[in-house]
Amino acid sequence: MLTLKPLSPAELDDFYPLLQAHFPPSEIKKLPHFHQLIDAGVYEMWKLVEEDTVRGLALFVMAPGARYAFLDYLMMIDKGKGYGTACLRALKEVYPQGILLETEAILDSLPPEVQALRRRRQAFYTREGWVPYPFKNKIWGEIFLLHLWAPSLPGEGARVCAQDMYLAYKVQNPDPARLRANVFIEGYCSKEELL
Repeated sequence: MLTLKPLSPAELDDFYPLLQAHFPPSEIKKLPHFHQLIDAGVYEMWKLVEEDTVRGLALFVMAPGARYAFLDYLMMIDKGKGYGTACLRALKEVYPQGILLETEAILDSLPPEVQALRRRRQAFYTREGWVPYPFKNKIWGEIFLLHLWAPSLPGEGARVCAQDMYLAYKVQNPDPARLRANVFIEGYCSKEELL
């Protein structure tokens, strides 16, 4: 039976090399940054367990003032076995207010195999009930598509998603100059600064 259990900071240390292997170096936080967020009380971590075996991890930013939990990382150790689906369904029970997540945007300039991988990721979340909300953004040089799952979707979904995305990045990057230099979200910076 699959169960969602809290992941301890010590367990995060143990799984960190696996996270590094699953995510591009530009996307993975340094281990001390994870611990700063945990110590600040704005980071929640879960492991999907089958008997005594960890099948996946889900790491969340809990930004003060945000409506939704922000899924920072979702990693399944064994892909293609239904663990990702089971994990998302269990997380909906933990965060009934809603879950916001981001996927890399599908750009025409990308190679076809990269576009196909990004389409599969986006389709996976859509199948599980996430609704995409496109708006202009550029985060650390990457363009993302935000997806929201919530029991009732807000009327101004793109605006709410943009606000929560900004709050999630703001709590992770408390230096205002660094935030302004690397996080551009429509409605939170001038149009000249966007893309």
